[in-house]
Amino acid sequence: MYRQPYPRRLVAQEGESACYHCYGRCVNKERLLGDEEAKDRFVAELRRVADFCGVQVLTFCVMSNHYHILVRVDPRAKEADDKELVRRFRALYGEEKCPYINMDARRCCVWWARISS
Repeated sequence: MYRQPYPRRLVAQEGESACYHCYGRCVNKERLLGDEEAKDRFVAELRRVADFCGVQVLTFCVMSNHYHILVRVDPRAKEADDKELVRRFRALYGEEKCPYINMDARRCCVWWARISS
């Protein structure tokens, strides 16, 4: 069987963005992504995690038992101030799970005591 060799790996220079081909597959070739609803949930989670991590999803392909994703990583994305970190946190977890963000410590303690009891 003839197998074409992998192309040479390109290394990004300092300060340049880099693209990565990421892929994954289900164990035992299970078809966990077989229906449209499962694929839609996967893509929604993919977008939330990409936004949280500061990477740009260029394209993707989701099949029933594996996926391929092409992402661009900008080296400036790791330099995030507090406002950007809060935005990323909200993008990942949603507003309903982030009511304590932007609260001062005293209000946060009162809120936590109320929901814990």
